[in-house]
Formats: sequence, C-alpha cells, structure tokens
Amino acid sequence: MQLWVLWICLCLSTLGYADVDKTLKQPAWVAMVNTWPLPSASFNAFSSALQTADASNTRASVLRGVISRRILAQYLAREHLTPAVNPQKITRLTQAMLARLPALSASQQQVIHTLVKDQQIQQHYLQDIGALNAIHSAKTALMRVAKSIPQAEVARYYAAHPERFKQIDSIQAQHIQLHNQATADLVYQHLQSGLPFSQAVARWSEAEDKTLPVPGDLGTLQNGDVKLTLMQKIALLQPLKQISRPYRARHTWHLYWVRAQTHKILALDGSVGLNIRILLAQQQIRQAYLSTLQNAIQAAKIQLNTQHFKGTLFHE
Repeated sequence: MQLWVLWICLCLSTLGYADVDKTLKQPAWVAMVNTWPLPSASFNAFSSALQTADASNTRASVLRGVISRRILAQYLAREHLTPAVNPQKITRLTQAMLARLPALSASQQQVIHTLVKDQQIQQHYLQDIGALNAIHSAKTALMRVAKSIPQAEVARYYAAHPERFKQIDSIQAQHIQLHNQATADLVYQHLQSGLPFSQAVARWSEAEDKTLPVPGDLGTLQNGDVKLTLMQKIALLQPLKQISRPYRARHTWHLYWVRAQTHKILALDGSVGLNIRILLAQQQIRQAYLSTLQNAIQAAKIQLNTQHFKGTLFHE
C-alpha cells in the first residue's frame, strides 16, 4: 500500500468516524487525528504544523481537505443541516476505491466509506446552497439567490466595472484564402517572420479580393449583423493587430489580420443584469459557505495521538 493511503487510513481511523454520535455529544466536539506529537491544537495551528512537517505540502493538503470535510459533516449533523445523500452511490464509490487498494481491514474499509460519505455530503451541501448549480435552470438555488439581489446592487456593480461590459462593435480586417493546410502553415510562418500581411495576400491568396486597393479587404464587419458568414464571424473574434492561426472552412483555409476595432459598452439590460446577479449570487453563496466552514473549524479541536508514524517525517 502506498504510504499516503495508509497514512490517510490511519489518520481517518481516529477522526471520530467510528463513533460520530459520541463525538457530537462531546462539549468540545473533538476530532481525533493520528500524527506527530503535539498536545492539542486548533485547526489553523494544526494546518500550519502540517505544512511545516511536509515540505512538498502534498500529504498536508490531502489531510487538510479530509479533516475539513469531516469537520463540516459533523457541523452539519450538529446543526441538523445534513443534506440527503444516496447510500447506494456511496457504497458503489467506496467499492470502486477499495478495488484500487490492497486488502484493508474492516475498520480501514469503514474509514474509506466515511471518507467517501463526507465527500458526498460536502458536494450535496454545495449543490443545495447553489454553489454547484447550473445557471441555465431558473429553478436552481443559484438562480433563487440571483433573483433576490437588489437592482441597486446590480447597478452599483455595473457602474464600478464598465470594462467588463465592453464588447467589440465593429472591425476592419483582411484575410488570406488558401486551398490546403500545408500552404496555410507556410504562409503563417512567413507572416510570423515579419512579412507584411498585404504582401502575403498579394502573393498567396486565392480569393478575388486579393486585387482590392487593400489586398484581402473584408471591409467593415459589424458585430451582430445577421448576414455575416461564419468566416466573417471568426474574424470578429481575432485580437487587434495579431496574425491569426489558419482556420479551416470546408475546403479552404483562412488567416486574418484585424487592423482596427471599435468598442461599445453593453447596456444594463435584462441579460447583462442577469449575468451580474448570477455573479453576485455566486460571491454571496461562496462567502456563506466559507463562513459556515469557518464556524465549524472554530468549534472543532484537533487532539494529536503519538502512537503512529514512528520513523516518518510526521513523527519527531
């Protein structure tokens, strides 16, 4: 068994998993952890000690996540907020994890089962509060929070971040049309080496517009014009004054050069307002979750057991 797997199993074996109800009844609501000798510590002190002990911080990060999920699960149970989870799914995930590990004792298997259950509790809790909800469904917790954001707060965010609502209005661009990828790649290399775009159009482009006063000129393309072709829409996506990589369109390849752009600030209409509400709701939900987790962490104490990990970097 890899050391970190055994290490997690041993650590979890005294996290209160075997007797959660008894743990919850303790006034200090203590989570027991096997690691190097320290008398008692808060979660933050324990996390700091983990970081010091594990130079790579890999195992420390794993254990911090395991402990925080265990603490959260206990806190939610204590506050009668535990979300509904699927026991069959937990069993299936546990069996899949155990199948990848060497043979474990019954107590170690129970540890893995509880680890999986804690992960599922955390995931379902995040779903319930809207942190993992898809934004396309108006019935999700995220959308319920979004709809509760006051219009004045939406307007303040819009006024404070105008750059986030800037959109390309129109461009002036040129293109090179070629019949195969090999030629397109060759032309791209020449352009990258400093060949002016207009010269490349005149030399290689197979489109009739190569003879225009501005070779390969696409004219002015207006964002939102329903008559734009796919390749014209792709031109609108290109950065200003940067040579594009070749794009394939059926039987031709195109390279673009955008020589000018104009921009506009989107109005605070329904779609912009909704996007702001979703963003603010996500921030609000995240802050609420972090606050819940911090309350749980502050209520928990870590008692350290000196009986394990002799001869490892986690034991003095």
